[in-house]
Amino acid sequence: MSKKGFTLTELLVVIAIIGIITAIAVPSILTINKNINNRLYTETVSQIENAAELYASNNPDIFNGVTEAKVYVYELINGNYLKGDATCNGDVELSDTKVIVKYEGKCLTNPKDKISMNGEYVIIKKLTTGYNAKFQGEIKSETTLVKDLVQTVCEKFESGKFVGKTSDGKTCKCGTDNKGIVNSDGNTLENGACIISGNEKNNYLKYDGVMFRVLGVYDLGDGTLSAKMITDQTVEID
Repeated sequence: MSKKGFTLTELLVVIAIIGIITAIAVPSILTINKNINNRLYTETVSQIENAAELYASNNPDIFNGVTEAKVYVYELINGNYLKGDATCNGDVELSDTKVIVKYEGKCLTNPKDKISMNGEYVIIKKLTTGYNAKFQGEIKSETTLVKDLVQTVCEKFESGKFVGKTSDGKTCKCGTDNKGIVNSDGNTLENGACIISGNEKNNYLKYDGVMFRVLGVYDLGDGTLSAKMITDQTVEID
């Protein structure tokens, strides 16, 4: 009995079908793997932030009189606030400063590229109640914080949410680019003040987790503005 094999045409058809299936399946598999790794990365970042908040609550001295502090992933692992998933041997390069730190211990690897995350950092912000951690966040300088706060207050004056008056009773607001104070006549007031009198119901501002009552803005003498406000909550001041 003779045995009949595949003809060349049949083989080509089979190869073509396999090629079509591969072309469809491989991208789908890669997409699925990418989505899984992205989800795992998001979960890992969440674990890091939660560990950093616990670290801060147990080590409040890291703030040293300010409201924000930085902690690195390898420090969280060393303190048993975070579990590593591999063993690291050698140095850790801090991602922000590029400083090399001697380290031997566990590694937390990035699910997306399998590279160690030990040199990454978390910014922890001290709130009125508790802490908030942001992976690869940014520490704002005191100068930047003040500028942001003054800008926020000036925007409230510009929108009419806050209504201030000068010493002669004219309405006022911050000048162009938040420089100086101008009254309702458009005149710039040197060393002036735009004051919200009394306990106006609309002059409350929640900033950085703290509720303030804004009293007004003051020209410090060179056009630079300062916002004056009060709160009954405890605020860390450097």
